[in-house]
Amino acid sequence: MNLSTAHLYIAESKSGRSRHVPLNPEGLKHFKDLVTGKAGDELVLTREDGKPWGHNHHVRALQATCKVAKVKPAVSFHELRHTYASHLANAGVDLSPYPNCLATLIPALPASTTRTWRTKRWRRP
Repeated sequence: MNLSTAHLYIAESKSGRSRHVPLNPEGLKHFKDLVTGKAGDELVLTREDGKPWGHNHHVRALQATCKVAKVKPAVSFHELRHTYASHLANAGVDLSPYPNCLATLIPALPASTTRTWRTKRWRRP
């Protein structure tokens, strides 16, 4: 995590590639709290047993959380990303600085271009 640029570095994402994820002030504070007291090479997010998360280890935990919260049908992390992006857009946040983060969420937004969200549809600026 780079505190000065407010970016989270993911060494190996689901696709197998690394990525830098921009954090909003709330996300930055959350991750600052998580890394406090940890060594530089120590994992930040681990399972309850302290081991690293595997490719699909999150699925059962998210399904159990949805069951407790009475979310039907249960959602996936991908759907949560869509929801987060939609809430940002509906709040008027300029999404153009994040095309690489959003391109996988919104097929109409190629990573090589930037567009801004206006009134619930994508338009060229």
